[in-house]
Amino acid sequence: MLREALFGSAPALLYGACGLSEAPPPYEPFVAIVRSIIREPNGEAALQGMVPELLALAPETAASRHQAPDRDRLFGAFLRLLRQYARARPTVLVVEDLHWADEATLAMLQFLIGEAEPTPYLVAATYRSDELHRRHRIRPFLAALARRPNVVTIALAPLSAANALDLLQGLPTLKAASPSEMEAINHRAEGNPLFLEELAETHQLGRSAVPASVAETVLQRVARAGDNARRLLQYLAVTGARANYDILEPLMGEEAALLEGARAGVEEHLVQEDDDGLAFRHALIREAILSDLMTRERRALHRSVGEVMERLHKDDPEYAGDIAQHLGAAGLADRALPFAMRAGERALRLAAAEEAARIYEHAVEWSQPSTVDRMRALEGLGRAYARDLFVKKATATYQEALDLARSIGSQDDVARITLRRTFVLPWGREEYASWQASWAAAEPLDQPATLARIASGLARRAYLYLEDDRGAAWVERALVEARRAGGRGQELFALRLQLQYQHRPGWQAEEEAHIREQLELALWDDDGVLSMYTDFYVRRCRESDEAERERILQTGRDYAERLAIPEGIVFRHGVAWVNWLTGRWDRARALSEEIRSRWSDDAPVVYPSVGPIAASVAIEIDGPEAGRRQLTDATARLRKTETWRALLWAAAHEANLHLAEGRAAVVLESFRPIFEPRPPSVYDVEDFALTSRVVLPAALLAGDRSVLRLWIDDPTVAAGGAMYQAALDHARAIAALLDGNLEAADASFARASAAYLERGWLLLAHELAWQWSRTGSPAASEALRAAETFYETQRAKWRLQWLAERHLCLQPRTQWGVLGRVPEGSRLPRVREIGDRVELDQ
Repeated sequence: MLREALFGSAPALLYGACGLSEAPPPYEPFVAIVRSIIREPNGEAALQGMVPELLALAPETAASRHQAPDRDRLFGAFLRLLRQYARARPTVLVVEDLHWADEATLAMLQFLIGEAEPTPYLVAATYRSDELHRRHRIRPFLAALARRPNVVTIALAPLSAANALDLLQGLPTLKAASPSEMEAINHRAEGNPLFLEELAETHQLGRSAVPASVAETVLQRVARAGDNARRLLQYLAVTGARANYDILEPLMGEEAALLEGARAGVEEHLVQEDDDGLAFRHALIREAILSDLMTRERRALHRSVGEVMERLHKDDPEYAGDIAQHLGAAGLADRALPFAMRAGERALRLAAAEEAARIYEHAVEWSQPSTVDRMRALEGLGRAYARDLFVKKATATYQEALDLARSIGSQDDVARITLRRTFVLPWGREEYASWQASWAAAEPLDQPATLARIASGLARRAYLYLEDDRGAAWVERALVEARRAGGRGQELFALRLQLQYQHRPGWQAEEEAHIREQLELALWDDDGVLSMYTDFYVRRCRESDEAERERILQTGRDYAERLAIPEGIVFRHGVAWVNWLTGRWDRARALSEEIRSRWSDDAPVVYPSVGPIAASVAIEIDGPEAGRRQLTDATARLRKTETWRALLWAAAHEANLHLAEGRAAVVLESFRPIFEPRPPSVYDVEDFALTSRVVLPAALLAGDRSVLRLWIDDPTVAAGGAMYQAALDHARAIAALLDGNLEAADASFARASAAYLERGWLLLAHELAWQWSRTGSPAASEALRAAETFYETQRAKWRLQWLAERHLCLQPRTQWGVLGRVPEGSRLPRVREIGDRVELDQ
């Protein structure tokens, strides 16, 4: 670093370091400097002529036969050497690792610093503060320097995560290391450069290995601290990164032993006081101490810690997890299990699903096979997996718990676990059958709230499978059971389903009112709040603008932060289809990446629409081949569910590919069997928006106005809200175009475009532009220019090329004038990249 900082002035750099030794040799860094000069051409002769006294520090030289000079002459000789260098050019004396220096070295360095004024030179010395115990020899030296005005002390903070990664990437030992390995090293080192390098050297031994050099250094300090400190540090290491004195004192037996050990640990920079307790100064110190314990020794320590915690805090839910961990590690599984079950339940209440899973995994391990304890531990583990959206793990775990419930559990156990398993199954026939099994298991118990919940689930599935008569009957049963239970929340959910079945004009606004009431109830009960915020956010999309949508998301984030709940992925990135249609493609891609990296094989089940939307973004940017494979794979999975809604999603997303390749008729044919039982007026806002944006332009390109009546002739569409009204104007514009009424088409396109832009639906607005351009109006030309800017911002090279080749320069004859076609053989504009944007090369 000094060479880099001073490179421009070509300094003379005299470097020496102190080494770790029980009996450090005198003047070690200065001996190193003298030897480095001797190795230079004519270096020994130069020293002989200028400062012969210094040659006594190097016994291998010819002049070393002379008796070593006394201290004053030696100090004076080195001062003359420094001044000789300093007269010629800027000079820097560097001495590293002063914490290992001997008294003579410190004395010479103090003398040289004091004499630096007449012929200035820079002295840079380093030491590690965590090596300095209370009686360390360097402390008087540092105190003396602190009083000098020309001495500056710079305390180095830990490296930032970015700087630490830069350091790791430059190390030869990590050339083949993966990013995750580097992140793990960075996390363990906590910004300590020495630990970064040591961990890098040993990374191939595994992520939990403690470098031998680090372990040796730590254990030497532990030994110096004495027996009480050693015992205390072992208890603390087993307890965790920190522990309160009320736990440590009974472990140590008496307060005097605790205080003596704590004082020694602090002086050796192994621990520090943390409120009313002790904490390790670095995680690797704890790891090093743990690595030195034998298995039986560690088990005994865990037992001692666990029994003290049990005696002091057995009724405190905050300690349940720690007590379970220690008793379990001590081999006392039967005593650990009840605490683990309590800790797992608490973690689930606090929305800490990952922590809950870890606890319940231990509970399963500690419980006996084929017991009620094992069944309940498996049920808890399934709940933790389900909360974290690990669908396959949750399903398999619930199934194992259900098998036990059927053999040794009660009817209540069977009903409860069957329903829990049902909740995590993906859409499909198996899930529908599981809802029916849940009803069969729960009906004999006659618990109205549970029956209302299951009846609503069955009504929803019947709706998805076009079993409307059966579904309507289930809605009525859900309302009866909800009212019998006195549960307004369940009643509201059933009423929402009833509205979709009836789909009378204005049903969307009625449903939104129900959702508002559900949200108020959720906030009052502090249960299911984030889920209701998500529902409210999505349904408000029929009217809301961008500012309102962001306010709802922020309110959800604030709620999660206030209660320390890990915020849902929706509140970090937004809803996938909203990001897509509002032009927040960066959010759409970030959401897709997080879902794929976090849930892997479960991703299509957790968020089935994210994959097709990411593929559609890729098509817009780089063309059909960029998203074809991902799109066809994702829509194939949707079709396997056989629900009409999944078939609608598949058709809507596949339409992006069909329209890109000029197959408008295929789009219309894929939607006809979907429209027959479920016209667009019954769709919620997501399904309606996704359908309208592909079916309406397909009708234009195919010259087929038959599907337009589903928008134009149904009064329920007009009553749906701003999003529905904008699509209605879009449909009317297409119909007018097909009828040759360009003026009416222009007016309808203008209304639709204004409505979309006002509410932030940028993709929907700009996709209108090429359709609107067929009217030839000046407003349409302005819309095309705005669309071009939008796609340039999104770096959508393929879509810009598509617009250029097919529409931007192709204007029909209109009542506003003849704009003409591109002459035969003329060059169409091409797309080029300029910096961070793309432009049309005219």
